[in-house]
Amino acid sequence: MNIIMNIIQLYPQHKKYTRLHGIYLDDKSLRASNNPLVYANFLSSLDGRIALVQEQQSYLPEKLTSLHDHRLLLELHAHADCIITHGGYLRSLEAKRLGNILQIEQTPTNADLISWRHRHGLAAQPLVVVCSNSLQFKIPDSLSPKDVWIATSRAGNTANAAAWRKQGYKVIEAGEQRVDSGELIAQIKTAGYRRIYLCAGPEIFESSLASRCLDLFYLTLSLQLIGHAEFVTMLQGGFTLDRCHLQLKRLILDQSIKTAASQLYMTFSCHYR
Repeated sequence: MNIIMNIIQLYPQHKKYTRLHGIYLDDKSLRASNNPLVYANFLSSLDGRIALVQEQQSYLPEKLTSLHDHRLLLELHAHADCIITHGGYLRSLEAKRLGNILQIEQTPTNADLISWRHRHGLAAQPLVVVCSNSLQFKIPDSLSPKDVWIATSRAGNTANAAAWRKQGYKVIEAGEQRVDSGELIAQIKTAGYRRIYLCAGPEIFESSLASRCLDLFYLTLSLQLIGHAEFVTMLQGGFTLDRCHLQLKRLILDQSIKTAASQLYMTFSCHYR
């Protein structure tokens, strides 16, 4: 079989793709409504690992990643006019444990994504909202104060909050002891943002489910077992799934990289009781 014919939509109807590019750019779930939408995605192994932990630091194992899942992450990024992340990610970014996914890099490979944003009336880059209680992190040089909001709780470090404001950053409060996704996202929507992308790890993901504010969930399932005793998974707290029902919207099987594990791309809509 030709390698480019190994990307197949299995649900809701059978369909073959000649290439991966554009699968999420043309996603009907994200483009069907003018109403604000909040969405998240994860890359996971079959045994539920989204990251591994070594010496109390989480990291993404290289064998779990592929060029394909990175491309689809950027396609989801392209829809966003606001991205939510957290202070821990920025600390990992500064320590070079993780790559920078806060902006779409201006490269020939990403030219179609940048053009797509321009055609759809989006700013060159989305607003970045950083969630943190300690407010101890470094903002990358590629971001200026106008590009960033800092979100903290009402129990956050007030001295550090004042220091960020003095540098010109907008600091907002959402939640009592921790940043509350429901409060935060309500403020972001009120400011006029329509496509809000969670790139913030399990804690914010769980909070968004508990607050009933997550609309769409994208999961890339790498069909391999990773193992490892210490690991990070999508839900780690006391959240119970009886609060949320996930409805499968689309399922795509990617077997086009012969030297890597096959992947399933799943799109779910979130429904709450």
